[in-house]
Amino acid sequence: MVDLQKGIKIIHYEVLKTFCTRVLVKVGVPAQEAQVIVDSLLDADLRGIGSHGVLRLPTYVKRVRLGLMKAKAEYDYLADTPTITFIDGKLSFGQILGTVAIRIAIEKARKAGIALSVIRNGSHFGAAGYYAMKAAQNRLIGIVLTNTAPVIPAHGGASAVVGNNPISIAVPTSIENRSIVLDAAMSEAAVGKIILAKEKGEPIPLTWATDKDGVPTSDPTEALKGLMLPTGGYKGFGLAFVFEILTGVLSGSDFSIRVKSVYKNFDAPQRVGQFMVVIDPSVFMEYEMFVKKVDEFCELIKTSPKRAGVDTLFFPGEIEFNTWNQRTKEGIPVSLNILRELNELASNIGVKERLE
Repeated sequence: MVDLQKGIKIIHYEVLKTFCTRVLVKVGVPAQEAQVIVDSLLDADLRGIGSHGVLRLPTYVKRVRLGLMKAKAEYDYLADTPTITFIDGKLSFGQILGTVAIRIAIEKARKAGIALSVIRNGSHFGAAGYYAMKAAQNRLIGIVLTNTAPVIPAHGGASAVVGNNPISIAVPTSIENRSIVLDAAMSEAAVGKIILAKEKGEPIPLTWATDKDGVPTSDPTEALKGLMLPTGGYKGFGLAFVFEILTGVLSGSDFSIRVKSVYKNFDAPQRVGQFMVVIDPSVFMEYEMFVKKVDEFCELIKTSPKRAGVDTLFFPGEIEFNTWNQRTKEGIPVSLNILRELNELASNIGVKERLE
């Protein structure tokens, strides 16, 4: 279904999955790894996080073809203890490294109660919530951090010195697949959201970014030349700063101005770091009691008084869960601009299929 007024087309999950997988396989990604990467992208689109969805595919393909990301994953274990896993990702796809790292952390947390996975020399891995939710789906708590290319100035600064460095925390509830999911960048908005606004030809809020001169702007094209504004002012900068230490510095990856942009810098690899903690709540109480208390907390939020004009109060991740349910049944909206870009990509690399 095409909505010309909104400039979008609704495409079913399976159609997008097949198309994107074939594109990645065409540039040398093994089929099984391509499926993991595409699952990450489409999970973001299904949850309404288009900034981390199929929009990313052309950038990934370009980086692979330039040798900045490895088509076939390679990685080494630098440390392996009962509670810690340290991986050298060797510039492989972030989704493959992230999936391996969180899987191992889940296995170790089941035995030890808590586990940590750290990735050195990683690449962009999509939405951090994708990995944190894997822990929650296994009756565990997941905490995931990554650093990014610098886009945020120090409080009062005029040049970018830290990334928007997102954090995701996912907590299980009694309802299958409906985790509590915080997934937030330390900038007021993710860079990908500005790119998405540019693709859609839409303005952005003045609180999101500045132009190259440091003046707040509603033009996404100018914003991509400028600086991202931190959420919460100096507090957002402080969080981004310490997250940079836990991801980039601790792992031995690049950090601050040394990290390259996944979108803009096609002359060098990223070498980002990732940090994942998994906690078993059953160490503290019976699992059923824990999720019951989480559910009670959610109900307190839902039934608390609302201000005038507000119909519903949401807990973190609830809106995305509702969107996931809807789009799983009805399909994923893709802007016509992104659709054209994906079809051009397929044509350029020799994939016959098109998203018509």
